[in-house]
Amino acid sequence: MSKTKNINVDYQNGLNKLGFSINDSSLFLTNEKKLFYGPQIEFYLEKAREFQASAVYLRKQLNGSYKPQVFLFNFTDRGFNNKNEIQLTEIQKKIWSSGEAPLACIFYKTEIKILDCTTPIENDYKPIHLVNHLNLTEQAHHLYNEQFAVKIKSGVFWEENELKNKFKLQNSSYDKLIENIKYIVEKLKQKYQDVQIDLINKIIVQSILIKYLIA
Repeated sequence: MSKTKNINVDYQNGLNKLGFSINDSSLFLTNEKKLFYGPQIEFYLEKAREFQASAVYLRKQLNGSYKPQVFLFNFTDRGFNNKNEIQLTEIQKKIWSSGEAPLACIFYKTEIKILDCTTPIENDYKPIHLVNHLNLTEQAHHLYNEQFAVKIKSGVFWEENELKNKFKLQNSSYDKLIENIKYIVEKLKQKYQDVQIDLINKIIVQSILIKYLIA
């Protein structure tokens, strides 16, 4: 199965800037609908389409399964301005909520934005940038250059000294959910001391299921 190369020049330049290759076996384009990679990869491709990403970069685990590392977005038909911040916030919020990947790369006509999707959006509703400014015409930051994709694929990227304490994986949407559930359980136990804990747990589980069905 060979990939088609129907991507524009600006997007190709952006991919090259970070070391992504169209022929990399870890890079999967969302518009390659005629190819079938297997159920697990197709699941992540469908997730990428839900996020309106143009590609997803997967890392193969030791057990043979795949895990998304980066969702990539092709916005090279436009330049970046302050109005785009809202769009970046929405992208980060969706990926963080899904818990699918730690990073998102957004390619504009002249620059690249890299978002930390391990951190929830704060009250100021601003996206969390790993790099404030990565211009396509300038020399890339030493962590975000043509070796970026290679380091992501091998896992070396996460061992960089500058990054070890940067990513707060305990802030994932799953961890936040568990934290909030524990908080609610304690509050209900204090308020309804005569109610059995099993009943409290059932009410919480049913509430989550109802919310899930509504969503």
